[in-house]
Amino acid sequence: MADFAEAVRRVASAEDVILVDQYAHFAELGGGGMPWGLMNDPFHPSAAGHAALALELARVLGIAPEGPRARTAALLEGMVGTARVFG
Repeated sequence: MADFAEAVRRVASAEDVILVDQYAHFAELGGGGMPWGLMNDPFHPSAAGHAALALELARVLGIAPEGPRARTAALLEGMVGTARVFG
């Protein structure tokens, strides 16, 4: 996976496109390792892992829901935080 992530980084840089580096984000969430609380198995994120993916995508793209929809981001952040602590 690390080699694949590095290849994606190189292509994104060469093509000058936005990169949402989910591999790096998950490593950060896992303190440099796999954030097992966010995973169903070594390759597939759990519901909380998908929440982490969505939050990072929104952050990088500058998407910030307002009004009642802002509660969704808070709910997802809570899912991620809980899974990291209890996972």
